[in-house]
Amino acid sequence: MGNKVIQKAQPTHNQVHVDAVLTNLSVAYIQDTDQFIADKVFPQVPVNKQSDVYYVYDKQAWFKDDAQLRPPSTESAGGGYSLSTETYNCMVYAFHKDLDNRVMANYDNPLQPRRDSAEFVAHKLLLKREYTFMNKFLKSDVWGTDIDLDDGDEDKWDDYDESDPITYVTKKRREIYNKTGFKPNRMLIGGEVWDAIKDHPEILDRVKYTREAIDINPSLVARAFDLDDLVVAEGLYSDAGEGEDDLNLTPFVDKKALLYFAPQRPSLLTPSAGYIFTWNNYTENAYALNTSSFYMEEIKSERIEGEMAYDQKVVGEDLGLFMENVVS
Repeated sequence: MGNKVIQKAQPTHNQVHVDAVLTNLSVAYIQDTDQFIADKVFPQVPVNKQSDVYYVYDKQAWFKDDAQLRPPSTESAGGGYSLSTETYNCMVYAFHKDLDNRVMANYDNPLQPRRDSAEFVAHKLLLKREYTFMNKFLKSDVWGTDIDLDDGDEDKWDDYDESDPITYVTKKRREIYNKTGFKPNRMLIGGEVWDAIKDHPEILDRVKYTREAIDINPSLVARAFDLDDLVVAEGLYSDAGEGEDDLNLTPFVDKKALLYFAPQRPSLLTPSAGYIFTWNNYTENAYALNTSSFYMEEIKSERIEGEMAYDQKVVGEDLGLFMENVVS
């Protein structure tokens, strides 16, 4: 008989290692807030009161040719303009998360419940602002011109053989200028539109001799369109029910586009397609977002609460052109 191999007892995995929470890693599907665009499209107007009025000048009076030759010893030609008022009303949006005493006492490292909850609350409010923006501005019957490329009157921008986005936008900018005296200088597009135009032959041909041509970015494409700014919206939202596995994520802007005029900042005697009024006297900051914490004795919990106060308002509907189904 051969020698018998004696198996020596070895410690098991569970005897030498007890699973513990990693302190340098956690997983959360937190959307990058840089993808949100509600504060990047129209100028923000900080206001001290929740609601108030602002003046609107009669635009027709400023375009009429009323000056006349003045013969000797006669009155000069005269005229004037009318004023009206419009109102804004900053609505207050709020959200909170409670941290129960017993749950707080059992948190493990690396969890930071107060920090995580403050970020969660702020994220919910920013998501709400984005959703409100979409429903306020990105739909038909809001702007002076609505175009649905599904109607077949224009070629979709991902049809590289037939479409010419630069010529099309140039034409629409001229049409709006001829009606208002202001040429649209900005455009908002969804991520799917961006995916199409950044590789469009007309765009690539326009920028191929620039130093930045190797890195196609929104700023470069804006210059190809002769625009000051091109805002690309990549934000997503979910309308899934509580506990559902399928997030059912939907882009806020997807296949839509908004061509519009807006100044860099609000000022007197300056029109804009839209303004965002932010009640900074209530939220105590120009971004209209406050996060606070306080103890709720009745439920033995610390409450992390956030508020935002704003009014997203169309102020010059004839300065905007809304497009949908821009790509297939």
